[in-house]
Amino acid sequence: MTVNLRPFNLSLIASANNPSTSYASSAFGEIGIAFLLTLLLSTPLLSQFRLDGHLKAKDTSNSFIEVPLSTIIAIAHQKGEEAEALSFRTFEMHPAGWFRLSGVEGDYTLAFTNPAHYTPPKIVTNQFFKKGEKLHYHLKSSFDFANFYDKEWDSKPAKSYYQPFFAKGTSITSVGFKLATDGVDGSGPKSQEILVSIHEIPQPVDSESALNWPQIGPTMPALNVDCGGPKNYWYSVGWNSGEVPVKPGRRYAVQIRPKDPTSTIQAFWKHTPSKTPGIFRTDETDNKFEPFNIWLAVGSTDKGLTLPYNKRVHHKFSELSNIDQRWSQTWVAQGKGLASVVLYAAVSGKQPPLNRQRVRVRVREDGPQGKVVGIEKIAVGNGNYTGDASWGHFVAAFSPNEVPLVPGEKYAIEFETIETFHTIGDFVNIKKQVSSGIPGFNPYKKCAPDKYPAGTAYRGKGARKCDFDLDMQIVEYVSENKNWSTQVQKNNLILQGEMNSFHISNEAGEEYQAGWKTFNHTPDSVFFSVEKSKDGNSYFQLAMKSPQKSIDAGWVQRVSNLSNDNTYKLTGKVRSTWPLSLEQRCEIGIDPTGQVKNSNASSIHWKAFPPRHGEFLNYTSAPIRPDESTLSIWLRARVGKIDHRFPFLGDFDAFALRKMDSGSPQQDQRQSFRGPTNSIPPESEGQKLKRLELVQKRRSYIPILVHRGATRFHPENTLEAFSAAIDRGADGIEVDIRRSTDGILYVFHDRTLDRMTDQTGNSFDKTYPELLSCRVGLKNYKIPTLASVFTLARDRGALIHLDVKEPGLEAAILQLIQGSDLWNHIVEVNAGNASTIRHHPKIKRLQYKGWFPQDHQKGVNLKNAQRKFLKNPGTMIFTKWDPIEAVKLLGRRESEVFVIPLGYWQQWE
Repeated sequence: MTVNLRPFNLSLIASANNPSTSYASSAFGEIGIAFLLTLLLSTPLLSQFRLDGHLKAKDTSNSFIEVPLSTIIAIAHQKGEEAEALSFRTFEMHPAGWFRLSGVEGDYTLAFTNPAHYTPPKIVTNQFFKKGEKLHYHLKSSFDFANFYDKEWDSKPAKSYYQPFFAKGTSITSVGFKLATDGVDGSGPKSQEILVSIHEIPQPVDSESALNWPQIGPTMPALNVDCGGPKNYWYSVGWNSGEVPVKPGRRYAVQIRPKDPTSTIQAFWKHTPSKTPGIFRTDETDNKFEPFNIWLAVGSTDKGLTLPYNKRVHHKFSELSNIDQRWSQTWVAQGKGLASVVLYAAVSGKQPPLNRQRVRVRVREDGPQGKVVGIEKIAVGNGNYTGDASWGHFVAAFSPNEVPLVPGEKYAIEFETIETFHTIGDFVNIKKQVSSGIPGFNPYKKCAPDKYPAGTAYRGKGARKCDFDLDMQIVEYVSENKNWSTQVQKNNLILQGEMNSFHISNEAGEEYQAGWKTFNHTPDSVFFSVEKSKDGNSYFQLAMKSPQKSIDAGWVQRVSNLSNDNTYKLTGKVRSTWPLSLEQRCEIGIDPTGQVKNSNASSIHWKAFPPRHGEFLNYTSAPIRPDESTLSIWLRARVGKIDHRFPFLGDFDAFALRKMDSGSPQQDQRQSFRGPTNSIPPESEGQKLKRLELVQKRRSYIPILVHRGATRFHPENTLEAFSAAIDRGADGIEVDIRRSTDGILYVFHDRTLDRMTDQTGNSFDKTYPELLSCRVGLKNYKIPTLASVFTLARDRGALIHLDVKEPGLEAAILQLIQGSDLWNHIVEVNAGNASTIRHHPKIKRLQYKGWFPQDHQKGVNLKNAQRKFLKNPGTMIFTKWDPIEAVKLLGRRESEVFVIPLGYWQQWE
């Protein structure tokens, strides 16, 4: 059965042909259609997916606060020619920041933006949705600075505020602010213009005045600012990418002031700790620094994105142009691909509302008559409707490589309605006005003084040049990647996925498979081994044990710490002595529930492999999404009838589970900074002999190791903290190891950046240049690479305790240890993610006596407790904060202060 649903109820045809038809007569049709739609929407649409969630921003002044972002347009656009966008505006009411989208199965790009909002655009790529899936996303929008506290405010009128912040991106594109009063009339109807500018803070900071801090980029106005009393509105301004260039990690300030030099304002603010840099405030009588942060949100473009054409004056729906079926705007590209576009527009009151309007979006070379570039897509309307008027936006999103661009070249983006009399001719508005059936839309002009000198608007199919620009936003991908739809991050999430160290002995002498658990439905019919071929390759093998009749066994591993918001890909190699058949086959299974007990569970999705025997064949899964936070990977061999002349062997090798990259293509930034990355500088033979002698000396007595470095003096896991620990007489350090998305091992304890840095989000989701832009602690400390920490430890002869925080890092860490000849330095390894290193034949682990008593507990004699501690079994002391108490108790001395060479630190070129 085929059901053809028209956009509006059929009873309105009668109203269109006979306007005198009573409105009540059409009510039944409306109710009938509404009932049908309700029935359809309430019934599970098995052919569609459903995605809902929240878009939130972390308050960087208080990492425990997350603010839901409302009035943001959520766009989901399927990959491919002529695809029609899905859109939704995040709710203003409870639950604020909520969105919901549903559509057909496919590969989507998500975009979250509102050109008149202070939130930078967010693009999420490689989103694979299957029919019947119900997904809930928790998305974060990142700011260079954000303070959303509005419970207190400046009690005195101010002439201006300078709010310091540390840049995270390379170009500031938006600033949002909220005032307690606009300085004109409190809660009255008057308003004034507020000017916003960005200033560089010199180093060292001028403690006397911010008035001489140099300005970067143009000043932008916020029009008609009217705050006070119940009108606690926020206002914002913006810039095109490149207009306000900044360097990550450097300090800058936002200045907010009235355009009228005689006027004042009063901002919401929040008291900061005395050591935290606060605002610089000016008024009629005094200019000085204050320990407060004002309500402010500073945004830069997300990684891999650029905004060549932004809404700079954030005044919505200012002046309409003219209604037509086609409009174009020229602009100069900055990136290598189109990511999203938002056009402010309205439609006639005699037409269906904007939410039922669509336009085809295409890009042309050079101008409105040029050759079409890439593919065309359908943008959908999203806006307000009062019954006889509708205004809002046309929105579309593009996957990487769908519309390739050349930076510096001129293009025209074209919008053409696809509506016809068939889709709009039946419409009657609330005033009973019948649609004229003439399609078209009316875009808004850019609001003065916002101008775009490098382009202009064109109207109609004849491309008549206009003397204004269209009010819209264009987002581009900075880089290209032809294989982006298969792009995965480098971290292998499977423990011992390389399968190069199968049999490992634990402390009890028992052998086990690192990370893998065996299952066997045919006892005594198989054995497990690691084969080593002539080229030195190791792999897992299942073999039948003659004269048994069948095989059904294999390995399983649960992979944890995943997210339902992400998709993953499994790769590996499989070989067998016979090709795929009903009787003899290897199988790879993926269970999105993460269970590891039942190999016959219906939740496992099996793939029989390989179709050809005698050589390893590559396997790549379709995108995988865990039901919650775990997946299980199953490797299995099944043999029914056996011909004893031809024994069956099933081999598995090089399995990896990797997160699919959902960001934007980026340039390779691994060479954009100096300092040790994944290798350390060579040493002379004389330096090596002297180092090994010192290391052996440290091992020979009671070594003192410091947890994450001397954190009494410097933030944990920094080069300064590690060096200070050795300065204070320690023999070694404990380090926490992670890996960035661009493959660089770095030292940082937490999964998130919130506690230790001025930024938010998962630390392991960042490239190392992004991590390098983080400010650790109150001063501008940096997150070091593991190579730089190893360099420091080598040059100081320090012992090392490794705490590997993520699975899949062992091979890279082993390479760094072996390449630097640091085996004698390693005295302990946490077992969780580093079993191979922990049981490596070259390692010589030492046993701890335990944590050195440093806590001053009531009624406890600390000195006695420390002396008693020395009698504990074991050879090493583990201390927190500062090793000096243990050093003095053992009768040792502090070392000479070591000045860390500049070459140890990663630096921007």
